[in-house]
Amino acid sequence: MVEPQDMSGMQGRRKSIAAFIEGKGFVRTITLLIFFNSITLGMETNPAMVARFGTWSKKGSDLF
Repeated sequence: MVEPQDMSGMQGRRKSIAAFIEGKGFVRTITLLIFFNSITLGMETNPAMVARFGTWSKKGSDLF
């Protein structure tokens, strides 16, 4: 985990954004997204999984 740095020299909005990005909730959310993405990518390398469920990337791109 990244240790918070001295933010005394930062101005208002930049300081609040830095605090948000360095917060535990943000770091945990990004970590979970990376974890679940690795699972779906791993599933897409298995032909039996793709035959049963299709590709997650195709389903995700259909949303947008």
